Amino acid sequence: MAKKILKTLVNNLGFKILAVVLAFILWLVVYNIDDPKKSKTFTTNVTVENASAVTDMNKCYEVLDGTNTVTFTVTGKRSELEKLDDTDFSAVADMNRLIINDKGNKASVPIEISAKRTYTSVSINNKNKYMELSLEDLMSRRFMISADTSGKVAAGYALGEVSVTNPNVLNVSGPASIVKKVDKVVATIDVDGMSSNLTDNVIPVLYDSDGNEAEQYDGDDFGKNPECKGSTACIFDNRNPIRGISCSGDQQHTGYCETERGIQCTQSACFT
Repeated sequence: MAKKILKTLVNNLGFKILAVVLAFILWLVVYNIDDPKKSKTFTTNVTVENASAVTDMNKCYEVLDGTNTVTFTVTGKRSELEKLDDTDFSAVADMNRLIINDKGNKASVPIEISAKRTYTSVSINNKNKYMELSLEDLMSRRFMISADTSGKVAAGYALGEVSVTNPNVLNVSGPASIVKKVDKVVATIDVDGMSSNLTDNVIPVLYDSDGNEAEQYDGDDFGKNPECKGSTACIFDNRNPIRGISCSGDQQHTGYCETERGIQCTQSACFT
């Protein structure tokens, strides 16, 4: 009995092995037809690392030609690609790998693209992907922040002193060609319709010598203007002057009133 079974197993053994191999190949074909490999394009933002490597050279940079985003191709099983979107990938430009041209005014940085999770059948084509930069000498200047107002106070009230106290100095750093055009820094507080002293946090604005807003630079060292948390405006009630002192004419707008004795006094109206 045992010999009969053994004879059956070894009879035409080569054909049986071939049948198993062909069955496996057929299974692979069917599997790949059902879930074939495909390629899909993704786009993601590029994150800059070690930007201080540029400022350490007393340079500043600006990204050129929209290369702060990168488009790349991913190949993998259709079933896995269908689950992926742009947010599943990260792209990094490390400024320590900066490649500067001979003139020193342009540079490129290799972009490393990676998946945020591990995928067994997914590969990323990230060859020859670069962030392109323009380089320029870094300039820093300090400006006193001037105070200004917008709008009109309520009827019967007058605007007094307007000031900036915290901080009242702004350090502006960026490309020399832009920073040297900055003429002044102004923090403007809105007093429209106000009838009492007010506090506001104001973002200072840079202006050139023609009174236009200065050209903006998107780099890390320019335009980081802190809020002026101590911007102050004095608003006086001309209907009921304090201490019975009457104000008239232009004196209503100076913050000072004179008595008949010639004594000058101020209304304590500034906020902090």
